[in-house]
Amino acid sequence: MELDGSIRRIDASMKREASRDPLMAKLTALDGVGPIAAYVSVSEACEFSRFPTADEYVSYVGLAPVARNSGTLKAQRSGIGHSHTAACFKSGAASLFNSHSGPLIASPASAAERGVNAIRFKVRETLERGMKPRLRNAVIARTIAEEAWRLGNAD
Repeated sequence: MELDGSIRRIDASMKREASRDPLMAKLTALDGVGPIAAYVSVSEACEFSRFPTADEYVSYVGLAPVARNSGTLKAQRSGIGHSHTAACFKSGAASLFNSHSGPLIASPASAAERGVNAIRFKVRETLERGMKPRLRNAVIARTIAEEAWRLGNAD
């Protein structure tokens, strides 16, 4: 059980450090983004402002589908991208379906609250449409990346 204690201490330390950085604190306010995902996305992006659009950030991270049709082969996802951020956002997306996303925020006052609503709305939409888990997680991971970009570029 010594390992469990070490993990808890490290986790608490990461949460504390993430809360000290304004951008990481905003990112961890999003559903599906914990301190590790915040650290990884900030470190891989360097500056979110270097991406003119959310689509460019999503593509950079590797969460944008890339059609590569050739003969009998149909649209395959590109293996290019920053797989650490993509993996964090995919893990966060999967966790939302295991823990059930919360209700929409009635009057979102901040960019983070608007991002939370966008993610929660997309979770509901994917469930209502009956998407298969793999596709559902990809859609939500992309939404998380888009909202992370918006927060990274918010004043």
